[in-house]
Amino acid sequence: MQFNVKEVSAALFTVITVTAAATWYLRGEQIDVLKQQIAAYETSEKLNLIELSKKAADAADKLSLQLNKQEEFDKLNSEISRLKLSVIEEKNISEKRSKEIQEKKKEIDVLKGRIDALFSNHQEFDLYEGDVKKLFSAKYILSVTTVYDDDANIVFNNQKSNMTVGQYINLKQGDQSCRLFLDKVNSYKSVKYSVLCEKT
Repeated sequence: MQFNVKEVSAALFTVITVTAAATWYLRGEQIDVLKQQIAAYETSEKLNLIELSKKAADAADKLSLQLNKQEEFDKLNSEISRLKLSVIEEKNISEKRSKEIQEKKKEIDVLKGRIDALFSNHQEFDLYEGDVKKLFSAKYILSVTTVYDDDANIVFNNQKSNMTVGQYINLKQGDQSCRLFLDKVNSYKSVKYSVLCEKT
């Protein structure tokens, strides 16, 4: 069986055309597959980037919270240290004042001892405006009418007078010589008196 040139050429052209078409179709299929793969990769990368961004934001928030807590912790520690120092200082001051008070009490006790050695009768009392004090079984009657900054208006045995801090009135109790002293002007409109009688 013999083929002429036309027939062979036609058959060859057909084969080439079919082969080219098949190749182009396969190539198109591969391109579509590659495009789908690229799209899938891009979508995956976008998702990863979003997840990564979310994780980064969460980490930043946690870090910021930790930093805020650390800052607050440092402030509280600083305040605690300051208060501790303040307590120590106050304690030292308190101890110093306590010692001073004890020393003053000792001085007072010494002075009272000296007074007791010099005087047989010693009494102290406070009078407010309008108060009355009877001394030596009402032999002497003292009342305070007005209290000022360092003196007071008084009535002593029906005689009006004024006494300044440190002044005294001579009294007699039997054979004893006594003195009524205005020792101090207190707050709230009151004064402090003391009566001393010499030993015979």
